[in-house]
Amino acid sequence: MIPIPRGYRRLEWSEHKPARGTRLVESANPREKVSVTIRVRRRPDAPPLPDHEHWMANPPGQRQFLSCAEFAGRFGADPADLDQVANFAKRHGLSVGETHVARRSVSVSRTVRQMEKAFGVTLQENTS
Repeated sequence: MIPIPRGYRRLEWSEHKPARGTRLVESANPREKVSVTIRVRRRPDAPPLPDHEHWMANPPGQRQFLSCAEFAGRFGADPADLDQVANFAKRHGLSVGETHVARRSVSVSRTVRQMEKAFGVTLQENTS
């Protein structure tokens, strides 16, 4: 397990383990450019998303659908959370691409070396 840098904490469910049957080929090229999409939580005051029973209880002709803006406002990310992620990325020299309230995501890119340093991870090349 990689040691956690000072001031960082491990986020539950954030570790990506290699697929079964793969083996390490080499460390990732530190100069290779990579892009990642960071997902954030739904806004804390958001109601639960409609479940299967909700849709089954409402016949197709009677269903009410939200516009993208309405969905983002009701179920999306808190813009302050997206700003925090974008500011973290910028402080670590990462390029911030799209931020999306409804998708609850921030896209960032830079080199493998910069990603490793920013997130306290080791990126590797694996093969099956």
